[in-house]
Amino acid sequence: MYRVILLLLTPLLLASYSNAWWIDYEYEPRSKPIGAIASSKYDKELLAVEIFTCENNRYFTETQCLEIGENNGAFIVSGDFNKDGVSELWSTGIVKFRSSDYPFANVAILSNPDTGEILQILKVKRNKPGFAVFFEFEGRLLLSFCMECGNYVSVEWKNEGWALVWPEPYG
Repeated sequence: MYRVILLLLTPLLLASYSNAWWIDYEYEPRSKPIGAIASSKYDKELLAVEIFTCENNRYFTETQCLEIGENNGAFIVSGDFNKDGVSELWSTGIVKFRSSDYPFANVAILSNPDTGEILQILKVKRNKPGFAVFFEFEGRLLLSFCMECGNYVSVEWKNEGWALVWPEPYG
């Protein structure tokens, strides 16, 4: 009798447990730095770089891109996040370093929207390549590493430059 009940419940148990794709998402960058990144001072440390996009299903499936949009996430954002009257252009992606204790990093790349010149790269070093997406919340720019689990960092203007500010631990 117990075996029959267990067999009947097994599909329900399996269906209720499912990791969201963004928790285990990995994409190892393979593209050599080109364009503005190659001509910038950042090329020396980068072996490969990928700027995330939903075009051509290169990095994400159509379903994944729809979920990102439904959660109000974006890989490229533009706005005046430091309130200086000038719009900033931010892109997110993944880089691989030539040598490092942490071989990968999620990156937030600030560039001039008119010239494409890279102004700053903010990095969150990782042991394996992973997911990152921007969200705007109450006028702030957030870089999230998990769409629905609170793993994020604020991109904030600090002392005449941009910085990643981790939230206070919740308790």
